[in-house]
Amino acid sequence: NATTQNSHAEITSVFGGSTPTPPTVTITAPVEGAPVNPGFPVRADVVDDTAVTKVALYIDNQLVDEITGTPWVFNAPDDLGDGVHLVEVRGYDLVGTMGKSSVEVVIGAPCERPSDCAEQGETFTCVGGRCVQGPGAPGGLGEPCTMDPECSSGQCASDGIDMVCVEVCDLGGAECP
Repeated sequence: NATTQNSHAEITSVFGGSTPTPPTVTITAPVEGAPVNPGFPVRADVVDDTAVTKVALYIDNQLVDEITGTPWVFNAPDDLGDGVHLVEVRGYDLVGTMGKSSVEVVIGAPCERPSDCAEQGETFTCVGGRCVQGPGAPGGLGEPCTMDPECSSGQCASDGIDMVCVEVCDLGGAECP
């Protein structure tokens, strides 16, 4: 029956075949490892073989925003603390199939050693290529805390006994103080 075949072709053209392909997501800004400021823009190209129905921005695995139309542009929150942040953009097609892409960015001034941070103040130190509040500063690295918002980095961690403000760093590298 020609009507049935045309209906099937039309449905397939809209919804795709039985094995949906996820959208292709490319973050065009910022680039991997970029130094950024809080509130930085995030731009993405999101393409699908049928249609993109929504695109979501996640930072550090937390949903920040969702949009349903182009351009696929977001602004990161203004209250992100210094440190390394995972920026992820997820695109969804008509049947909910997800494609994603991610980059890490750094908030804070670039540095190579603690002395590079001296002009920002005597309590600043260098962690992972950025100047961060160190010991002696409220919310600084190693300062006592009870929850994440108390820390400049937004990260309060426990060693099983004490809770202190921490920063993300590569334990295998030379970036940890």
